[in-house]
Amino acid sequence: MKKQTKTKKLLSIAAIILSLLILFPANVNAAGKTKLNVTSKTIKVGDSYTVKLLNNNKKVKWSTSNKNIKIVSKSNKQAKIKGVKKGTSYLNAKVGKKTYKCKVTITTKSKKKTMQGIEYELQDTGKGVVAILKNKNKYHVSLTAKIAYYRNGKMIGTASDNNYAFEKGKTCALFFHAPYNSNYNTVNYDDYKISISTDKGTNLICGSSKINVTSNFGADNVSAKIKNNSGKKLYSIQIACVFYDRKGNAIGYEYHYSDCKKKGSTDYLTFDFPYDENYNTIFPKKYKIYVNNAYTYTWMK
Repeated sequence: MKKQTKTKKLLSIAAIILSLLILFPANVNAAGKTKLNVTSKTIKVGDSYTVKLLNNNKKVKWSTSNKNIKIVSKSNKQAKIKGVKKGTSYLNAKVGKKTYKCKVTITTKSKKKTMQGIEYELQDTGKGVVAILKNKNKYHVSLTAKIAYYRNGKMIGTASDNNYAFEKGKTCALFFHAPYNSNYNTVNYDDYKISISTDKGTNLICGSSKINVTSNFGADNVSAKIKNNSGKKLYSIQIACVFYDRKGNAIGYEYHYSDCKKKGSTDYLTFDFPYDENYNTIFPKKYKIYVNNAYTYTWMK
């Protein structure tokens, strides 16, 4: 009888435990999914960055795909890397049979150069190259630029951009998309070269310097107010935004045409933050807006 009573008590306790588990299931994912804090990153040669493996307590084997970066220190939680030479590399974190990858783009310290009276500075975002250009000619120009991308010394693709009304003394920002495959994924490249051609803008009336822009960080974007103070009805106005990380590396680019062509009119634009290969938003630390062009033609007066 005592044995039966004891058995009933044990069954009752088991039933209570089972009901509690049903009502309050153990959250095996309470700590969150194991993942890297970034899946793509741009650093300069000589600079360091720490990549973190979130929600992990298991042993990690860190490695790199080549010698463009090196691992300075590592643990089961993170790895500190340093840029060694210009190019692209992958930082790999292997946990058991699962490997987590971070694409690292290494750029050289930016140096300004001049071609055909155009001073330029190039920055690699990992998805393409941003060119910051200044027209140092004494006249307006129509500019076309092209970037050729290379891997292991062989050209693997090209991209073009232009500014058909580049005002003298002004600065603009252009972008050159990296090559991509049939799945629209960026193809790795380790070098690039720019070519610039210009023609004198004899029929241009430019008003870039009279376009007023005020802006601020918005919700996952940069919001800008554009006002045409040129005193003219313009044919076209193009505004660009370059996004930067805390070290000043370009990490994204977007442009829009502004609909404030009438003199004195106002327009509002938003420039969305860039995103990584998994379409996760990358939050920039700062940004800069450029009035790429604002112009009309002499025959449209």
